[in-house]
Amino acid sequence: MALAYGPVQWVRLWTQSHRAAVLDQWATLLIFAWAAVWCHFLEHGWQPNTFFAMETVSLASYGLAVLHPQGFELALGAHIVIVVWKVLQVQHHLGDATSMGIVVLGMISCLGFVCLKLWDHELAHWTPFSRLTGHFWSKICDVLQFHCAFLFCSRLSKQCAQ
Repeated sequence: MALAYGPVQWVRLWTQSHRAAVLDQWATLLIFAWAAVWCHFLEHGWQPNTFFAMETVSLASYGLAVLHPQGFELALGAHIVIVVWKVLQVQHHLGDATSMGIVVLGMISCLGFVCLKLWDHELAHWTPFSRLTGHFWSKICDVLQFHCAFLFCSRLSKQCAQ
């Protein structure tokens, strides 16, 4: 997902088009769903039906964007809450101090992603954000979220295998 998402982000930043933004939103929801699926897998093992159900609900949640002006934000917020809940569950059952540090960094990155994106227009009045926008910096936080998710899930996957 991360390898496929990189070009999507690049196209969105380069073109600033509505279609690229919609594609980015679709990919964002699925990526958050993948994080929840991986955490579920760590606790309960591979359950294909659960995987498909989680991904289907994630895709279906995009319908909120069609039904309500803030529908995407509602769907994204729900995805974030579910991932944080699943991460904290897995951390409680399988984690250690190192993985907890990764969780904290991941949550800070997620908070940066959300806040920088939401405050993009307000931040544009500040010199550091006039050339490289809040939306641009939110993409940096997005990459850090990926990194933390990979570190966390990889670390706990190795511990489960031992």
